[in-house]
Amino acid sequence: FELIEKITYWYDGFCFSRSCEKVFNPFSMLLLFDNARFSNYWFESATPSFLIKLIKEKDFDLTGLDGINISESSFSSYEIENLKTIPILFQTGYLTIAAYNKERMEYTLAYPNFEVKNSMTECLAEAYSFVERELVHGYAWKLIDALRGHDFDAFFDTLRVFFAGIPYELHISKEKYYQTVFYLIFSLVGLKVEAEIRTNKGRIDAVIMDRDAHIFEFKFDGGKKDGALRQIKEKGYCEKYHGTDREIYIFGVEFVDRNVGEWVVEKI
Repeated sequence: FELIEKITYWYDGFCFSRSCEKVFNPFSMLLLFDNARFSNYWFESATPSFLIKLIKEKDFDLTGLDGINISESSFSSYEIENLKTIPILFQTGYLTIAAYNKERMEYTLAYPNFEVKNSMTECLAEAYSFVERELVHGYAWKLIDALRGHDFDAFFDTLRVFFAGIPYELHISKEKYYQTVFYLIFSLVGLKVEAEIRTNKGRIDAVIMDRDAHIFEFKFDGGKKDGALRQIKEKGYCEKYHGTDREIYIFGVEFVDRNVGEWVVEKI
């Protein structure tokens, strides 16, 4: 049963109808049995250069891609001169039908499986940071190991090194860019990462759910780390994470000169 669950996690999940009956990726399954090992075989058929270019041109919000809701009419509107990101991602297999709401005539689209999500995330992380995907993967695991070991100095030192490696002209002086890169790094290793999470009192910048819950508030343009921490507390950003078995850590992080500046952490 463990083997079947692992195969399902890696290669199942494709759905092309309202019934949401899922099918495996036959190409990857054949390579799995031929090589007798789990691997990311998605790129052996093609790489999504065109898609990555389209996503960057449209300035698409990547943090909401997995679990996005779209109307039924979205599948029937294709214009070569004005291609829509979500329908193209669906047609190329990067998103699939996760659910259908008959009353609203609305589809929920999501990544079908780990293989596809990992493939797309690798390409996007490389495209947004211009750091080679193999190196991004290494940075991601260093960051995770530091978080799990509660070595937050090492965590932010690694994050600084990563951001410092991004060419100066590629940096964008706005919060969305850093949130996107932050989201991509941790999504790459299969962690549950959320960004711009709405609450009844505001929006949480980022949350990483692993063995512990890590809640981040970023401050730009002179905003201070202590103010970020105070905002998390006053607006009750960690309330929804109480009552779980996870320890909760909140972080206030300053961004100065296009990199991580001072930071503060507190265990709740």
